[in-house]
Amino acid sequence: MLEYGRPDAPTARAVLPLAERIFHFGTAIVLPVVCFLISIKQYPPGPEWKREKWSDYLGMIPTASVGWSFYPLLAFSMLAALETILQPLKAVARLHVRVGLFTGIVLAYQYSFIQIVSLSDAKNVAFDTLLGLALPGVFAVVMLLAHQLAGLIIWNRRWYRGKGKWILWGSIGGLIGLSMLVSRNAAGPFAVALFAIVFFAPGLTLTTFVALSTLVWRHGQSTDTPAWVVFAAWVGWIATFGAAWRRSYVEAVAAYQLLPPSNPRCYIATAASNGHHRLTGARLINGQWVSPQLALFKSAENSIAATSPRTHRAMRRVYDAIGPQIARRMKSELLADVAYVTLKPIEWTTVAIMAISSIRLRARKRYIPPEGRAAVSL
Repeated sequence: MLEYGRPDAPTARAVLPLAERIFHFGTAIVLPVVCFLISIKQYPPGPEWKREKWSDYLGMIPTASVGWSFYPLLAFSMLAALETILQPLKAVARLHVRVGLFTGIVLAYQYSFIQIVSLSDAKNVAFDTLLGLALPGVFAVVMLLAHQLAGLIIWNRRWYRGKGKWILWGSIGGLIGLSMLVSRNAAGPFAVALFAIVFFAPGLTLTTFVALSTLVWRHGQSTDTPAWVVFAAWVGWIATFGAAWRRSYVEAVAAYQLLPPSNPRCYIATAASNGHHRLTGARLINGQWVSPQLALFKSAENSIAATSPRTHRAMRRVYDAIGPQIARRMKSELLADVAYVTLKPIEWTTVAIMAISSIRLRARKRYIPPEGRAAVSL
């Protein structure tokens, strides 16, 4: 029957089709590398100052200088995924592949949790924790169910196994090209798509490792590895994972202590410093133009933070909500000059308040209470 069958007859679906291999390679190998390259200097959702959020220490871990201890485990999981993608039938029976895929699931879930709690408002610790634990699993389940549904509708159909795949993907490519010709900004949709892919990278990576682990579980065979070797491998993995967390926590605490106590970006005053330097008197310090007005506002803010932390937090919340929106609109030197002149009354008021506070502080130091006077007279 096989010898005399039709040459164009569709064959059975492969264990891991080419399209799935490309997807798994992109999400298990390429995306983690891209994300960690982005986080070399600082993890984008992580804290830039001491925000007094319970998740701040977690937000420090994806930064390279803090979470480098997880990199060996990450490399191990990526190698296991690559081996499964290239040789799925041979990899399913290997112990190190199974341990590596499990490592990938744990790390992807870990970074998904960190991303969710770092982006939350941290008003309710229990709610944020449950959200961080639930959303990654829900995302992976939805993605896998969508893949199964697509298999029933497209992948497992006879028409797709023949020439249908080329017609389908060719049509999709044609529609994308047509949209680029019609759209005014051809790079716009791709920029949005790339941002979405990077944003959902931990969830996509988790989906890939769950899918590959399911493949190993379905097609895996019992290995001849002795029980004591399996036990030693898992004990070693637990010890390595615990040591990585301990090292990362120590690095996170040390790095968090180096953060400024408040938002270092003084939005409006910083933008006003970019006006004509003859007017603002700004000087270039550490690659940023700093005017005397900006230095005065920062010193006043530090004084308020030291004397009245609650008032400072309330003022900072309002300013963080309004300041960036105003600063974004000051794109020219002329608008920056207008902002600088507009802030002059506030600058003079700040100088007066600081002068009065300084006088009161000196008076308090010179004042001697009656008890002290009696002691001095004796």
